[in-house]
Amino acid sequence: MSTSSPADLAVAFRSLPRRLDNASEDAPPSAVATARANVGAVISEVAGLLGAPVSAEGIAEAIGHRRPDDWTDSELVQIQAHADIAGRAIRVLADAGEASRD
Repeated sequence: MSTSSPADLAVAFRSLPRRLDNASEDAPPSAVATARANVGAVISEVAGLLGAPVSAEGIAEAIGHRRPDDWTDSELVQIQAHADIAGRAIRVLADAGEASRD
């Protein structure tokens, strides 16, 4: 598995709120609540790992303030795995929204 760059991860976390809002538009309220809880858990976890404020923007800022050479591959893989979990939660929500339109 290749690792994302810190800049890529910062962008991924910074975009989570917008992507979550967009996916929420047509989705059932229960699916929205589940996705928001899952994404919120990821944000809390990663913020704790980085010592960052508990927000997507706080995580992105913390990632951006750390020198690229100061990251280990295992740290990047761990943060990427969390970003992937949040992304999957948003995709499930988007799918639920599409299903509700059909």
